[in-house]
Amino acid sequence: MLQQAGLDPRKDGAYIAAAPVSPPGCRSEYEYAELSLATPVVSTTLLARLANAVEAGLRLLSLVRMPPWSPEIRTALRARCYEMTCPSVVSGKVDTFLAATHWPWTRWKKGQIRELDIRPAVTEIICLSGRVRFALECSDIAPKPAEVIASIFGLPLVECQLLPITCTGIRMNRQTAYLGYS
Repeated sequence: MLQQAGLDPRKDGAYIAAAPVSPPGCRSEYEYAELSLATPVVSTTLLARLANAVEAGLRLLSLVRMPPWSPEIRTALRARCYEMTCPSVVSGKVDTFLAATHWPWTRWKKGQIRELDIRPAVTEIICLSGRVRFALECSDIAPKPAEVIASIFGLPLVECQLLPITCTGIRMNRQTAYLGYS
């Protein structure tokens, strides 16, 4: 993509670092990436050049010039926000979850059993107008969105993995609040 946009990684010192992508099974409204350049360019010109170079079906929405001391996007990412249709078994389950200090979940992966406490990873959850909105902390051991829904609502994980869950955005750490992400 960089070369299609007229950037030479060797000459311009250009590279792209993507933020962690949405988990498998989640549709995403937004994905984020960081583009670093060693040579100065005009933002509007660069956005137009990059927009012409992305794959069909993708749109570049914005390009923000960051101060050189800004942390990399991978380290600045705090949480991913998700949304889905409320399961029919909602009544009181979210309130019970929010009141809890621990919420154990057993993850089975490659024949290994791992006990997780998903409560600290769910930074926000709300049921409103037939939709569940929640935010999950980004970490190596954070639960997947389907695991959260299965655990909170007491549904089989296999069923939750088939539900349409959409990643609606990201939240950045407080020290990077100047980015303008919500």
